[in-house]
Amino acid sequence: MNEIKEILGIIEMVLFKREISLNELYFLWPESLSDDEFFENIYDDIESAVEHLSFLPLKELSKSQFRNSVVYRILVIDYKILKSNFNINQLKVARSRIDFHKQVQLSEIDDIITNIIESI
Repeated sequence: MNEIKEILGIIEMVLFKREISLNELYFLWPESLSDDEFFENIYDDIESAVEHLSFLPLKELSKSQFRNSVVYRILVIDYKILKSNFNINQLKVARSRIDFHKQVQLSEIDDIITNIIESI
């Protein structure tokens, strides 16, 4: 699914470059996904991160501050879900079962996703 690759690219722009505006997000987001609740939730996560990042000049938000933020954690989880090699229905189940606010190590997310998928 090409749209997933496009979304991964958008998330990478936010996570690694922190250089995307809301207008760019609106322009880059695949319109074909606008009626899909799964992708709309991911869009909302990205939009929230972009909005939060836009309030502070990049110089004032260190990489460590950003990496310790809730929006960073949520985007990494979204990214890892989309990047996993499962079908779209499995991805939807995995995302619905993950507690985004639980303080799990981000390094454990891949295993958590796999465990969720295997339990289906």
